[in-house]
Amino acid sequence: MKAPILFVFLGIISAQPLVHASVISIPNSSFELPAVNVQDYSTPSNWTLTENVTGTGRTYNNSIKNPAVKPAGMDGAQFTAIYLDNNDSDALTPDLALSAALTSANLGTLTAETNYSLTAAFAGTNNGSPRTYGLAILANGVSVAEQTFNTNTLNGDGSFLDKTISFDTTAQPALVGQNLSVRLLYTSTYSFGRELFMDNVRLTAVPEPSAMAFIFGTATLLSVWLRRRVSK
Repeated sequence: MKAPILFVFLGIISAQPLVHASVISIPNSSFELPAVNVQDYSTPSNWTLTENVTGTGRTYNNSIKNPAVKPAGMDGAQFTAIYLDNNDSDALTPDLALSAALTSANLGTLTAETNYSLTAAFAGTNNGSPRTYGLAILANGVSVAEQTFNTNTLNGDGSFLDKTISFDTTAQPALVGQNLSVRLLYTSTYSFGRELFMDNVRLTAVPEPSAMAFIFGTATLLSVWLRRRVSK
């Protein structure tokens, strides 16, 4: 009588669909548009630059680049860059806190009980100057998941390095249905200008297996109940 019990359990489990990650398409995710000539640059399509720059500070050269020498780890022929500069050669003068960000186009809406994972590749100098970079996931334009890193964590050889953050709507059901977008972040208080390179932005969504957990629990209880009835 143990075999039918096992078959009931396996039948319930095998009937459940496998949970797979779905890739959410990000327009111009590798900054290949517009295409530019080698060593030329242009403003990236499908991304919006926002900045907080005051006084003598400035953001410039926010652009797609097609370098003659390709850094290791880049995706395609181009990447994008943000250049922050305090425009202040006097190290004794208090430096400004400059920040800039690139925000994607709308990527659809947030789905219930789903885990979102955002990854992007970063490169630049890791000389320990006071600069940070990071990623954010947005709901209706407001950050709901965000993490920043010091630039001294970048690869010393100039190659691209992946960073990932995640966000789960299970704990915040009020956000379900809001517009989804992603953002790349860069801040600096360094006296001189420094660039941050960004490339290969990826976003995946994985449904939380809450229903699966319920089925497993029910199947376990059913198995125990049937085993007890057989043993009587």
